[in-house]
Amino acid sequence: MAKDKRTALVRSSELRSTAVTGAGFEGVRQTRLIDATHGSVHQEVVITELAPGGVIPGHFHPFEESFFMLEGEALYAVGGESYRITKGGYGFAPIAAPHAWRNTSARAARWIEVRAPQPKTVADAHGTYASPELSPPKDGREVALGDPRCRYVGWFEDDQMPPYGPIAARGAINYCVKHISSRLLVQDTLGAVQHITFLAQLPPAPADKRNVVDLMQADPVSKTHYHQYEEVYHFLQGRALAYLDQERFEVGPGDTILAGVGGSHAVVNIGDEPLRWLETMTPRPPEQHSMFWEKDWAALTALPVTEGA
Repeated sequence: MAKDKRTALVRSSELRSTAVTGAGFEGVRQTRLIDATHGSVHQEVVITELAPGGVIPGHFHPFEESFFMLEGEALYAVGGESYRITKGGYGFAPIAAPHAWRNTSARAARWIEVRAPQPKTVADAHGTYASPELSPPKDGREVALGDPRCRYVGWFEDDQMPPYGPIAARGAINYCVKHISSRLLVQDTLGAVQHITFLAQLPPAPADKRNVVDLMQADPVSKTHYHQYEEVYHFLQGRALAYLDQERFEVGPGDTILAGVGGSHAVVNIGDEPLRWLETMTPRPPEQHSMFWEKDWAALTALPVTEGA
């Protein structure tokens, strides 16, 4: 992120995975999407891949760590229970809660992982502490919505996306975006207090509004906004035009955006299918005034700056 910018774009073509080689880790690779090197100060977002037979030993952190399963399946232990997490499964480990993984299937499992607050190196440890009393699970219950034994985990399927409507996020209701659907994943009702994750979706663009050249020249102020917390968008399907600090970029599956504190941003669907992304918010938005829409403020006549104002 440039010194005068508060947003960043990471292309899928730029990503490289590295092996995790800590004690007890087997068959684990991680790909960093967003961290401090991109200008983030509140979170770290990675993709974790666990090979067949791979294990992540028991450990805990001084941050919340959430996940959303992208491909495959794996066993996950947290809070005294073990679960079978399949595609669409999500959950998190609270601060200082031991957790562990094992892949007993015949294919690799891949999930996106969010850590908030951002990991910090303390006494030569980068936020990961061994918990040898917790062994990687060998079996686990299926995640079922409504089962009170399923703590810290949940399950998503496509039919859970609500109808399109005006944006209605925590602390913000605005009609600048009139057709959006969102499904909360990790949030306070699941036990998370440091961050939020959810799926967001925009409908296909009308055929006469898919010309990228025209959109590049358009004024995005009607949908551009900023806020006092960080967001990350990781695109899962579709094509979009992203407006980031007055610049425009075409993005697609696997691309990731950081909207830092005060960074102006907006996304517009330019494809013929729904545009879907996984989004993070951290710190958690306030109950009021959690988004500032530039169109609303541009319509006002600003007073000149006077001494003492």
